[in-house]
Amino acid sequence: MSTIVSKCSGDKSGLDVYDWSTENGGNINQWEYWGGDGQKFILEPVKAEEKKIIGDVNADGQFSVLDIVMMQRFLLNQRDLMDSAAGDLCEDGVINAFDLAIMKRLLPA
Repeated sequence: MSTIVSKCSGDKSGLDVYDWSTENGGNINQWEYWGGDGQKFILEPVKAEEKKIIGDVNADGQFSVLDIVMMQRFLLNQRDLMDSAAGDLCEDGVINAFDLAIMKRLLPA
């Protein structure tokens, strides 16, 4: 657990969660530091957002012929896509044969 104190107060004031709220949107104020639970925080690094790979419908981290096979099976109602957003190459909110045609054009020879 960590505390966050204010240098301009000479480390005498710190962040304090009002009324020890655990609700989303709880108020945080600067208050005299006394070491209570409302003044203890867990600091965690923010994970970088993973970059989506266009056409990677099987979500294996690369675009390949396996994605085209999965897309064909999806269009034939034989299986689901692991990452349907990656399959909407036309960006029209619909996954269909037009998206498959673009995938085939994008596949390296």
